[in-house]
Amino acid sequence: MSLGTKSAVHFGRMVVCGVFATSLGAQEATPVRVVEVAKQPVVRTTTQPATVKAFYSAEIYAKVDGYIAETNVDIGDSVEQGDVLATIDVPELEKQSAVRAAQVASAEASEASGRAGVKLAEAEFADARAGVIEAQAQIAAAEAM
Repeated sequence: MSLGTKSAVHFGRMVVCGVFATSLGAQEATPVRVVEVAKQPVVRTTTQPATVKAFYSAEIYAKVDGYIAETNVDIGDSVEQGDVLATIDVPELEKQSAVRAAQVASAEASEASGRAGVKLAEAEFADARAGVIEAQAQIAAAEAM
């Protein structure tokens, strides 16, 4: 055997005997989990910092001051023109409305009283006219005698 062949034989003996493995500082075998390979879609997600702004925005203002009694929509909801967004409770306007309604009722009562006064005056006028006609008839009768 040649020197290269002898080295190869000795090397083979060392591997078989485990001399080579222990001389290189081999570690114990690490247990691994085995899974079966399967084809499936890959879903890629990522989280990124961002600021979201509305494409359309509008500032809205109430025509009167008051308290919000009911809210029909929330921030971010889609709305259409004419949708009621909130109901406003306006105690001052309700009081003014009650006062105006009382004034209207009083004016209507005054109108009814005025109409009754006109009818009374018309009746008194008709009575007076009848009195005049009667008086004229008595004068005519007195002159005829």
